[in-house]
Amino acid sequence: MVNWKKGFELFEGMVNHGEIPDIIVCTSLIHGFFKRGKTRKTTRVMEIIEDSGAVPDVITNNVLISGYCRTGEIDNALRVLDWMSVAPDVVMYNMILRSLSDSGKLKQAMEVLDRQLKECYPDVITYTILIEATCKESGVAQAMKLFDERRN
Repeated sequence: MVNWKKGFELFEGMVNHGEIPDIIVCTSLIHGFFKRGKTRKTTRVMEIIEDSGAVPDVITNNVLISGYCRTGEIDNALRVLDWMSVAPDVVMYNMILRSLSDSGKLKQAMEVLDRQLKECYPDVITYTILIEATCKESGVAQAMKLFDERRN
């Protein structure tokens, strides 16, 4: 069994001695802390990454967005999008859109879609998420209107 507490202590000790953290190690710690519901530890790992000058990669960003969405911390997931050094992809956006839609935040989901349209192309999953959410919130007629608008 992995001892995450001991791993984190070793990680902090390494950083305190001037070592630049390896992003793969950081991503593993982030993933492990999310699985255990320790989002504050995840935040601490991110602070260390930022302070060290290490650059999170696409995998790290996906783990962060996924973890924050699973724990209901959608605002933190959106913050990750804001400070990412790489362009977000459709998978990242779909995770956020699904979380917003499942939380009944369709208006905010549509705002995220507008942002997405500037950065990457939505896919069929993107529209399925939004159409399902619109059906639940506003009915089939409104969902069909959304479908027609987006198709054109």
